[in-house]
Amino acid sequence: RMGCVPLETWQPTVRARLGAPLTAPPGRELYARVRLVVAGGELVAQPVPGGSGQLSSLVQADGLVVVPLERGSLPAGEIVDVRLFG
Repeated sequence: RMGCVPLETWQPTVRARLGAPLTAPPGRELYARVRLVVAGGELVAQPVPGGSGQLSSLVQADGLVVVPLERGSLPAGEIVDVRLFG
């Protein structure tokens, strides 16, 4: 929450099919950078390679997919919320 406003109010999201599996490090949440593409008539979130220290991967990404701590991983093909950057 920012300024007592729910996250969804100031950060737009879209739903997309995950194009590849995502796995978080043990005991941590993962904020994976993804690029959005249209494939087969649907929106697909493709993970962008690179770690959190690589700014070039941030430039290539359209948003973030969160892998929650309690899940640990998300399989390819799952419908996910993408937190958009712009």
